[in-house]
Amino acid sequence: MEMAKTIMKHPVMPMHGPEHHAMIAAVLVTAYKNMTGKATDEDIKEAIRRSATVPGGYCGLYGADAAAIATGIALSTIMKATPLSDYERRTAN
Repeated sequence: MEMAKTIMKHPVMPMHGPEHHAMIAAVLVTAYKNMTGKATDEDIKEAIRRSATVPGGYCGLYGADAAAIATGIALSTIMKATPLSDYERRTAN
């Protein structure tokens, strides 16, 4: 939470917008990395890359909160899930 709060206070971070999707995924993977040492900087970049494709307004238009989607993206990145992986994909979902 402290990482997210710090990022959200930065003047270039808008109050609302798709930037939050990438921020949430990045913060979660970074926290996992900091706590376990089992993630890499490349994992953080991958989480950002994946979550940056979630469009703004997703929650209102599709009925699924993008923060929850970003959480799934973080977990799927950590677990190296793919569309064809079984356990990893189910767990991230």
